[in-house]
Amino acid sequence: MGTLHVDSADATAGLEGLREAVEARIESVLPGQTGAIAATLLAGEAGGIDASTRQEFAASGLAHLLAVAGLHLGLVMAVVTVSVRAFLTSFERLALYWPCREIAAVSGFFAGIGYVLLTGAHLPSVRALGMAALVTLALVTGRRALSIRSLALIALVILLVSPVSVLDVSFQMSFAAVMGLIAGYEVLREPLARLRGEGGSGRVVLSHLAALSLTSLLAGLATLPVSMAHFGVFQPWFVLANMLAVPLAAVWIMPAGLLSLLLMPLHAAGLPLIVMGWGIRIIQIIAHTVAMFPFAYEPVPATPGWGLAALLLGLCWLCLWKGWPRLVGLGPMGVGILSIWMAPHPDVLVSADAGGLALRGDGVLMVGPHGSLENLALQDWERALALPTGSLPPDCMTGLCRVSLKGQTVLLRAKDSLDGVRLPSEQNCQRISLFVSASPARNACPGVPFIDRFSVWRNGAYAVFLHRGGPELVSDRSWRGSRPWVPAIGSHGMPNLPLAEAE
Repeated sequence: MGTLHVDSADATAGLEGLREAVEARIESVLPGQTGAIAATLLAGEAGGIDASTRQEFAASGLAHLLAVAGLHLGLVMAVVTVSVRAFLTSFERLALYWPCREIAAVSGFFAGIGYVLLTGAHLPSVRALGMAALVTLALVTGRRALSIRSLALIALVILLVSPVSVLDVSFQMSFAAVMGLIAGYEVLREPLARLRGEGGSGRVVLSHLAALSLTSLLAGLATLPVSMAHFGVFQPWFVLANMLAVPLAAVWIMPAGLLSLLLMPLHAAGLPLIVMGWGIRIIQIIAHTVAMFPFAYEPVPATPGWGLAALLLGLCWLCLWKGWPRLVGLGPMGVGILSIWMAPHPDVLVSADAGGLALRGDGVLMVGPHGSLENLALQDWERALALPTGSLPPDCMTGLCRVSLKGQTVLLRAKDSLDGVRLPSEQNCQRISLFVSASPARNACPGVPFIDRFSVWRNGAYAVFLHRGGPELVSDRSWRGSRPWVPAIGSHGMPNLPLAEAE
């Protein structure tokens, strides 16, 4: 009888082994969080970065340095392209007869492919590689590498392949940053040319440093409102931190890291890794320092969909128009930012199994008893409302209680009793606008809107808006609407959809 032999030493396993070897070599030279960050940048292995480091980088607006994406790919390609071109033009015959610019661009692109594969080929880096392919094609064919027209072409291709990408935060952040850079450098091209002057070495270095700082400034300003909309935080020092950290990564950290990768087969990567570690430690100091600044990480309420649309519309107007009419785009952007505080916010929140309950009081989110399964819902509520959490009144933790919100009274049973449910009395039901119960309500208060365990079982989580005319109950099902992929009321399991033949 024959034996089935499965050979698992394929290309994927080989790349994984290479990543592990690179990570081990880095950690042998750079221990601690410095080595973990270096392993992330060079091998895409981010598991060693602890929570405190992530928090500091997030609070300072440098979290994007801990995830391999378009920035790192661009730095790798830029370092290789500049190095190859400088090497080729150092020989007179090659500089005169060879297409050094095109060779350098293609070399940088292939280096980018290798870097994306080495770091795990994550979706943001693959998307950035596709954009880099068009930029390389433009350089080879003598066209403008970056323009609004090429950016629109790339966006069109992505939307044809995956239309849902327009709702993705990485898509919006990436295109906002690139659009801001294209429009900003179009305006600043002449001042940068005057700064460069006749090309003296000092002025050339100064112009390059100014360009790196401007890149961080323009990209940071373009993505700041989008970041506020998606992540619910306002980081005013985000731009300053990036103006310091991104040039450092471009001229110090990534070149030293690439040199260490080239020297690893020769077992000579120690010194470049040490130099890379010095630069990473400086960025760690920057992240820690900026995170300690006042208002470095201020939560803001969730942005409504129409507010985000106004933000992006204003940004597009600001970047696409010429001359002073482009300033009209600041109007929609201002409306989008103000929408964060203009949009109504729910007064009562109930989780999808009625185990979690929260009431929005005066500057605090009063939370009822909840288990570990509701922790994620509670985190979402905190982020959406940008409020600190507190506890419900003590009597709400043990039985029925009445809570006054916006001049209306809400009757609560926040805890599901295991030894029988005590129904509210007629006196409890008097002059209440809403009854919320973690147990079945059993129509205990006739004529009063209620949310109970059966309500969330049928319709999912609830948000309640208290108006003068009475409460407005919005469930997950009513918000999504009736869709073929949404299970019917009271049903559970797989939606009633035709399956593929293989399934």
